[in-house]
Amino acid sequence: MEDLAEKVVNFIRDPQKSDFIIVTIPRSPGVRQTERIIKDFDEYQLRVNHLIVNYVIQEADCNFHKIRKEMQQHYIQV
Repeated sequence: MEDLAEKVVNFIRDPQKSDFIIVTIPRSPGVRQTERIIKDFDEYQLRVNHLIVNYVIQEADCNFHKIRKEMQQHYIQV
């Protein structure tokens, strides 16, 4: 079992065989969770290579979306 565990760890740490992508949203809870995940990955020497941000408002068509877009931009800059 230890041999298998070592093979799995070596596999996921090998950048030629594994890639880690985090998907998040541009809001406070999503950003905080993403920061925690990246910190946990760092502790296990796993590198996150890509970050995808979903639900980004591209064009605001009303006041609600304008306010939401400004808020999102703050979190995207973080």
